[in-house]
Amino acid sequence: MASLRNAILAIATCGALLLTGCAQSPSPHVTAPSLPEASCFECSGPLEYLIFFDWNSAQLTPKADKTIARFLSDSKTFDFTEIYVSGHTDSSGADPYNLKLSFKRAQAVANQLIAGGIPKDNIKVFAYGEAHMLVPTLPNTRTPQNRRVEIFGYPPATTIPAQPYHTGPIKVIRLKNGIMI
Repeated sequence: MASLRNAILAIATCGALLLTGCAQSPSPHVTAPSLPEASCFECSGPLEYLIFFDWNSAQLTPKADKTIARFLSDSKTFDFTEIYVSGHTDSSGADPYNLKLSFKRAQAVANQLIAGGIPKDNIKVFAYGEAHMLVPTLPNTRTPQNRRVEIFGYPPATTIPAQPYHTGPIKVIRLKNGIMI
């Protein structure tokens, strides 16, 4: 533990330790530099949050609730101007079913964000079904990492794309009186 502390102190004292090396051993009384407050942090891209789901479910888990709570807290710090919520599935179902399930997952997350105080107009919901898998798989494969919703929070002065993904087919969800058709 002491050697880890000394390594941290060496990095704090010498700066780019890995690039240039350190000429002297750091004093044991050196403190690490303080980080800027979160309000001073400048972000060059979106902040991304991942929420995973059980197979064939759009039900939020306790872990999902914690991730959403962290996003809501961060949204106060970073003042997201745009929020994209994109739903995904694994490949263990038919394409039309997976598309609907991915929409239900994304909508479940969006509803929690709205309940947490995010203005509805700041949220865009996308459904991708089994497109854009984190883990490429064969058809009809249950893969927990692919059953997810991604939340992208865009701070001010961040370039905001038309949709989270720029490759592959765009799946359009049509709603009639709030119901997918």
